[in-house]
Amino acid sequence: MSNKRKFRIGPYLFILPAFLVSFTFIIIPLIISLTYSFTDYNLISKNFIGLGNYKKLFTDIAFKRALVNTLKYTFFVVGINAILGLVVATFLNEKWLRGSKIFRTIIYTPYTVSIVAASMIWLYLYDPNGLLNVIMSALGLKQQLWLDNPNMAMGCLIVVAIWQGMGYCMVMYLAGYQSIPSYLYEAARIDGASKIQMFFKISIPMLAPTTYLTLIMTIMSSFQVFGQVYNMTGGGPAYRTTTLVHQIYMQAFVGWKMGYASTISVVLLVISMTITLLLFRYGNRDGGAEVDQ
Repeated sequence: MSNKRKFRIGPYLFILPAFLVSFTFIIIPLIISLTYSFTDYNLISKNFIGLGNYKKLFTDIAFKRALVNTLKYTFFVVGINAILGLVVATFLNEKWLRGSKIFRTIIYTPYTVSIVAASMIWLYLYDPNGLLNVIMSALGLKQQLWLDNPNMAMGCLIVVAIWQGMGYCMVMYLAGYQSIPSYLYEAARIDGASKIQMFFKISIPMLAPTTYLTLIMTIMSSFQVFGQVYNMTGGGPAYRTTTLVHQIYMQAFVGWKMGYASTISVVLLVISMTITLLLFRYGNRDGGAEVDQ
């Protein structure tokens, strides 16, 4: 009986450290944040106001703009990075290409650069007297106020995110290519299939699990974007680049509205969980194991 009891307790002892860390730094803060979302907590006083903060979201222009900006940013960054990562990985996976390791290193390097350093690099490029405007002037084109133009500022941040994140998607797809059996391509080649046909009939179906994982990781990362916004635009001009995480920071550490900031964080959590659950439900149903005949 004693041995049987030890056998049952043993596995739980192994996962106990991980559980304690998760409980301390994830579960407890989540519960506290959810509790604060029903109050007007401002570090000095805390009064229960029910759904007052959630009602305020519907009239808060900054929150509405942040929500739209976050969705727009995520849509373009995730979509473009996934497509470019797949295309570049397909090209660099070819055996005939010389110097592929050098190209892989060059493309992946921006992903290793810190957000602050990347922001400083692109701030120089986007500066009114920076390199981009020098090139525009040399080509006889009109110089631009890249980050001060409400119609261009978000696009500039998206370009930075693509430059920095595409290497990650490329590496993911290169790893996915290593799991595809070579005999599939050999059989298709014998049957007279072209490179394009093999790409659409073999590569894409077999890379479905990789695509699924890449989408989850990049979507979660995009929803949490903050560094580029804080360092490059401060959420401006006219809230055109503010995001949900940026608004959480502004409400909590600039306006000292901890309760309202918690409300926005709860909304962000719900949106992130919804998208993740949808991907779990519909994103990998076939497991990528089937190849079109």
